[in-house]
Amino acid sequence: MAYCMAPYRNMYIYENAAGPCCWYDKNQRVKNVEKLSDLADIFNSETLDNIRANPTGCQKCQTHEQHGGKSHRILWNEREPDNNVVSLENLDIYLGNLCNLACITCGSHNSTRWIMDEKNIFGKATVDKQQEINIDLSWELVKNLKRIKLAGGEILLMPQHTQLLQKLIDFDVAKNITMVYIVNNTVDPSKFKDLFSKFKKVEFILSVDGINEVSDYVRYLSSWKTNNKNIETAIEIGIDVSINCVVSILNVYHIPEMIEWWNDRGPILFRILDIPNHLSIQHLTDEMRAKTIEKLKEYSELNIVVNFLKEAPAGNFNKFNDWISKVDNYRGNSYWKINQQYINL
Repeated sequence: MAYCMAPYRNMYIYENAAGPCCWYDKNQRVKNVEKLSDLADIFNSETLDNIRANPTGCQKCQTHEQHGGKSHRILWNEREPDNNVVSLENLDIYLGNLCNLACITCGSHNSTRWIMDEKNIFGKATVDKQQEINIDLSWELVKNLKRIKLAGGEILLMPQHTQLLQKLIDFDVAKNITMVYIVNNTVDPSKFKDLFSKFKKVEFILSVDGINEVSDYVRYLSSWKTNNKNIETAIEIGIDVSINCVVSILNVYHIPEMIEWWNDRGPILFRILDIPNHLSIQHLTDEMRAKTIEKLKEYSELNIVVNFLKEAPAGNFNKFNDWISKVDNYRGNSYWKINQQYINL
């Protein structure tokens, strides 16, 4: 694997397991981490030294780059200078699965609103309770911090989010830190304006998988009108914004409309969904692929998606259709209503 700065600067924690970044192989993370303050010791451990010397869990970045995409490795190397220093300056924290949406591409592992749906549709939930991490901090952990990225769940709904911000303010390090949020755009960010003002900078990575009815369908229980209003508010109050778009069989045909709506107001990172596999664009039929490629090929930023559709081996559309039919029937929605362009192909 090509050189990456993430293990030299960052610790990522998700469901009480820690590693160098969120794309690193989850089976190679340090397990049973009880609180955030433990991350300082893990960062300075022999385990992380071994990862720095031989990062064997970077397959997701490799695959992304092979298809022409901008991987997390590339983003880390652009952001972090290589000065031969190992320093814990970034945290990437999954605070828990509390969420008010049940996006089709998600599940109970990242959304409490999925728990009941999974039980009713599939008989059981992958995660059957609300999760969270102990947010105890230590000076050793926070003293050199420059950037903290928060994900969930929906961060802005979590009480521990504001508690975390206050602890950083009390340590007198907030002024040094850029806070980065992955948000679902359902919460008015102006509610946190006073807290945000104590930090060096605030950035929102907006989870947007489409606009109008596509957004309402994929990001189930959301309202595009509300989402769009909150995005505009974030921009108005000075939050730096970018988009993370998960490209799935649900929304792939409609991404150009999202690009036109966004109108270059910030970067867009397109991530081709791999998990859950049954929602991968790989499962489009040959006819569906050809129709989608014809629409997307005019957008250079979508070359990664077009290349994937051209090169990926044939999938199993019936596998996808069986799964989505169960979900749609329960929720009273329709994939085919959103994707009428594929009917009769």
